[in-house]
Amino acid sequence: MEQNIPNWINELAAEIHSLIRKYDCADRFREMVKIHIEKDIKQSKEEIEWDDKRSRYFEEEVSTNKRLQDKEAGPPEKNWVWEYGEIFTKGNQVELRLIEGWVPEVLNR
Repeated sequence: MEQNIPNWINELAAEIHSLIRKYDCADRFREMVKIHIEKDIKQSKEEIEWDDKRSRYFEEEVSTNKRLQDKEAGPPEKNWVWEYGEIFTKGNQVELRLIEGWVPEVLNR
């Protein structure tokens, strides 16, 4: 067992075990935990995909389009917002660079 686990977690586990035995619901409980784990994994994948899409947008669109880098010109379309993004420069060394630009609603934070 891992060290430094707060005692309340052990107490919670004991309480859950007690309830599972009381209601004889171990199979249903395992099924419910599995559903929540799968939901969490799906949500994590969706967040990673969204972050990748946003990063590609800043790298491929904002960094190459002066209009999207022009805050004074205002948003190119309705509901776009001005935000910071990251670009990973390539070459001999990988380097993180911040860039500002107009972002469509589906990619804003």
